[in-house]
Amino acid sequence: TASPTASPTEAPVAPTRAMFAQEDFDGHHTNLLQEFDVGGNWDGGDNDFFGVGSVGNWPQPTGLPWDISDATIVDMSNNGYTSPTDDCGIFGQHRDPNDSFFALADLRDMGSATVDWEFNVEDYTDLRLSIDFAGISNLHSNYPNYHGFGTDTDIKFTIDYDGCTQEVFVLQAVNTDPSFMTRPMDNGNESGGGRLLKVTGDNAVTKFLAEDGSVAANQYLDKSVPAGPGQGQIDTFSTDITCPAGSKLKLSLEATTLRYEAVVFDNIRLSGNFNPTLTVNRRRLAEAERESSEAKEGHLRGRKLYQSYWFSRYSVSGNMMCSACSTDNSDADHFRRRMSNRRRALGARSLHSEYESFMSFHLTKDVREYLAGTATRDQITCLGLPDEVEVYFAQTTVSNE
Repeated sequence: TASPTASPTEAPVAPTRAMFAQEDFDGHHTNLLQEFDVGGNWDGGDNDFFGVGSVGNWPQPTGLPWDISDATIVDMSNNGYTSPTDDCGIFGQHRDPNDSFFALADLRDMGSATVDWEFNVEDYTDLRLSIDFAGISNLHSNYPNYHGFGTDTDIKFTIDYDGCTQEVFVLQAVNTDPSFMTRPMDNGNESGGGRLLKVTGDNAVTKFLAEDGSVAANQYLDKSVPAGPGQGQIDTFSTDITCPAGSKLKLSLEATTLRYEAVVFDNIRLSGNFNPTLTVNRRRLAEAERESSEAKEGHLRGRKLYQSYWFSRYSVSGNMMCSACSTDNSDADHFRRRMSNRRRALGARSLHSEYESFMSFHLTKDVREYLAGTATRDQITCLGLPDEVEVYFAQTTVSNE
């Protein structure tokens, strides 16, 4: 019994999930089995793009799409354009020019755009997926039917975890929220004003602010931090994966509709609890299944050879027709009765000698194991004593193995 002054036992602390797989689009891959390939999914238009780039090395000659560029102070697109009235751009002057990200911009002319990543998640449980997202829109006077992100915006991220599927992040257009203001532009002016994109999914989604990592009170996409702590960075969205433990996880992006606007994401990360017994258990299960399959095949081969022995030995003499040897019981019963009849006239040694030459050649390991197994099964009631099977079958010393 603990003394009165003893402190109470502390509750066990749940293990902290550690990041074990990632894709940051800068060449830092961890446990990535299949690299993404978007091929030529951008069409070269002024504001259309689907793929990877950085503000300092953009693949299109026209420069960074205007919905990604905060041009209030710096010419982010390197095309000679700045505008203090710009109110829609994700990255501004403090974005690391060499930090690559994945961008989707104005996919009207592309149809459905898709891309996949496959990760090795073996040895980990309680998985959590995190991705950095950003995107804002304004009230386009040229496109009055949209006023920001169109209500038909259709962007979703799904996972296939060894056959278990889950919609992890779904980006849905929602009307502006009076309680939420997107971050200001580089020059301090208000940004956005159009419909927002909210991130949902099959499970709850948590948003962590880029400034300090604190939990946000909403799940809206925003622009990057314009200045100060976290400047140039974007918010992180995270959700639990509730599929059973597996070995491979495929993350798929499908963007069906995104009109005139842009969304970016970066830093795909998987975290979980390390559990090395998962690999051992999977290997043991695979070995057990393989051994079971081999044993079943051996059993079938043994039964076939066993019946073949009786067919060849007795059916030609008329003592037993083949049709009488169609089941385990009839085979066993014939053997038992044959032994019983012969034992009255012959000693055990001479009876064994009569069969020995034939069985030493034809009785394989499969047959011996088959007979030894069926001798102990409850449904085989007429086989005879196990020691009789052992004497006359299972202890044959020479075999074709």
